[in-house]
Amino acid sequence: MATCEVCGNDGSHAFTVTLADEQHVFDCFECAIQALAPVCGHCGSRVIGHGVEQNGTVFCSRECAAHVPGRSPIDQGRPQRSGIRYAANARGAFIIQRASESRCEWWTGSRWSADIAKAQRYADEPNASAETGDESADAAAIERLV
Repeated sequence: MATCEVCGNDGSHAFTVTLADEQHVFDCFECAIQALAPVCGHCGSRVIGHGVEQNGTVFCSRECAAHVPGRSPIDQGRPQRSGIRYAANARGAFIIQRASESRCEWWTGSRWSADIAKAQRYADEPNASAETGDESADAAAIERLV
């Protein structure tokens, strides 16, 4: 039986992962992720899926990558407009956001939320300041990337 290098469990269900010609032994995917998955450069969570890479740094999402100075990866090579372009399955074409160096929030129609999934969608570009009563609010275009 092999011993998991993360938790130390001995088990018959252990498996080996080879990464950069180095072999690792784990007893579950949770341990493999803890040992091998990259850490988001903004929030510190483990990046299990494809993630987003910008300037050599891996992020768990475009929202986290947007906290890095410069254009977000999804905007590369496209004309800049106010706000950030996000991948989203949305009926509307715009959302309202406000961002600072430490966080990004989205307007739900009644309050600000850190969860982009709760953002209210608008078919036409809204007047973000008038809608929210916040001068730092900005309309952001949503693009469906499939």
